[in-house]
Amino acid sequence: MKVKIKSLAFWAAVASIVLVLASGCTTARKPAPTTPIKKDPAVTSPSTGSALPTKPAEMHSLALKIARNVEKVPGVRKASVVLTGRTCILGLDIKPGVEGSRTDRIKNEAAKKARMVDNRVTIVRVTTDLGLVTRIKKISEGISKGTPLRSFTAETGEILRRIAPAAK
Repeated sequence: MKVKIKSLAFWAAVASIVLVLASGCTTARKPAPTTPIKKDPAVTSPSTGSALPTKPAEMHSLALKIARNVEKVPGVRKASVVLTGRTCILGLDIKPGVEGSRTDRIKNEAAKKARMVDNRVTIVRVTTDLGLVTRIKKISEGISKGTPLRSFTAETGEILRRIAPAAK
């Protein structure tokens, strides 16, 4: 009889400890944040004005037009373009021997040329980084083959995070 009472007391103690621990481990309910989260304007397009084309054929046509215009900038050998929302992502292959300060001037001039081609382009991101230029070129080639831009959403988002905005 004593053994049963000790065993019953032991299991009652274990059960109460488990209940206390389980009730203490629930997640805390916190109110939703009251301040709106700022979005990167390059990733989401502004609501004013019309956005750039979303059909692959139209996007490719406009991207080629921008690339041809940007390739006229002295010092640019080749330009690759990806359009998303109202953002133009430029990958520039610069001619060899161009120095740092000259590279910055080329980037700024290329950004201005891109904006001049179509007034719907409000944000231009320019890079001369070989790795990013290659990624931009692959996305551009995919779009030219008819692949929708949404297939490259993660890739374009990563590229945009790595490129600083160009001067206006």
